[in-house]
Amino acid sequence: MVRRIVTVTIENTAPEDGAFFSTTWAAFQNGNFDIFDAGDDASGTFLEGLAEDANLDGINTAFANSNAGVQQTIPGPSDPLNDFDSGDTVSVDFIVDSDSYRYFSYAAMILPSNDAFIANGDPLAWEIFDENGNFVATDITVTGDRVWDAGTELNDEIPENTAALDQAAPNTGVDEDETVRLHPGFIGSVREGSAEVGNILDARSAADFTTENDGEGYEIASFSFSVTNEFLGMGEADGINGTDDADTLKGLGGDDTLNGLGGNDRIIGGLDNDLLRGGDGDDTLEGRTGFDRMLGGSGNDILLGGQGRDRMNGGAGDDTLTGGGNTDFFIFNTNDTFDTDDVGVDTITDFDTAQDFIILDKTTFAALASNPSDRDNPGFSVSTEFAVVGSDADADESGAFIVHSTESGNLYYNPDGTTAGFGNGGEFANVTPELAAENFILRA
Repeated sequence: MVRRIVTVTIENTAPEDGAFFSTTWAAFQNGNFDIFDAGDDASGTFLEGLAEDANLDGINTAFANSNAGVQQTIPGPSDPLNDFDSGDTVSVDFIVDSDSYRYFSYAAMILPSNDAFIANGDPLAWEIFDENGNFVATDITVTGDRVWDAGTELNDEIPENTAALDQAAPNTGVDEDETVRLHPGFIGSVREGSAEVGNILDARSAADFTTENDGEGYEIASFSFSVTNEFLGMGEADGINGTDDADTLKGLGGDDTLNGLGGNDRIIGGLDNDLLRGGDGDDTLEGRTGFDRMLGGSGNDILLGGQGRDRMNGGAGDDTLTGGGNTDFFIFNTNDTFDTDDVGVDTITDFDTAQDFIILDKTTFAALASNPSDRDNPGFSVSTEFAVVGSDADADESGAFIVHSTESGNLYYNPDGTTAGFGNGGEFANVTPELAAENFILRA
């Protein structure tokens, strides 16, 4: 499972002096949270409080009890009601489990009104993530023919009974024993059909959301969505894959597997024992705490181990490796014989000769005849296969196969021994402190 950061932008798209709407409830949910159905009796439900008085307490509680997803109440910028007036726009971020909470729902009261509201009755109507957790670019436009009447309060438009006119307190309207239906419009509106203009249209001349497009009405609200390229774990053992773009992957808790794939990625393990793979691009891998395994990939990568006992393989490219605290293992293995294009030249920034190890795979460093070794018995069983020299010039004339130059810190593979040059070998790392044979582990 993976979480994504989704930015939801809400805008009142009604004309000036048109309908406005209240603080808005919004949620990403699993497709099972049904706000209403046409023909429902909304009396005594959370919908009554929402539609009559913009009271979102009931829907907040019902949604929380359903464990259906994540929700927010989003105030508008206009005073004194925290509503969304014409042209008002607000953007908020949600952190969403894109595998489980794929659908978007919304609800708000239309103002002024007795019990008009907007909401999606079908919980599956707005799919923001597909069945594979991929973002689906979706914009929602709410028009006048999608305004609903809760059927709980008579549409008398008496100012004392009507929210955002002169209503002094909630629950002051006249009860109406009806069901949820499409809103007929205000007194004097196109769909309502009366020639006499009522109090709402008298107060706001463009509040008639039924006037345009043969009764379809004008646009009242829009909801638009965007995602960052940041992928967050769930605090469990997560598997997270990036994209071909520049992503940020954060495992958080749990033993995670994080794959950057393409792009210049930032990959952060978190608290436990993680596997981080950079893939293509110039990536930054951060193990943080835990005993992490880090594979840079094909680019010029930065690997930062952190506080745990980490195993780091830069892969191809010229990588920068920093082990951090604890014992760290710097691995050079291409699963093939040595090729400078596959290895690159890696810089180890903080090698601690008292506790860290360089692991050389004998498949890659095929000239080595020494037996495999381990951290308890490190080094070369054939002692002449490793040497420290005082200059780079001396390195390619050394008879040793692994040669460390104290002049530059360069570490060389020298498979042709004393023959001039390095044959099919060459420099593969730079390590500043003088190395000893005991700093190496050979792996079969």
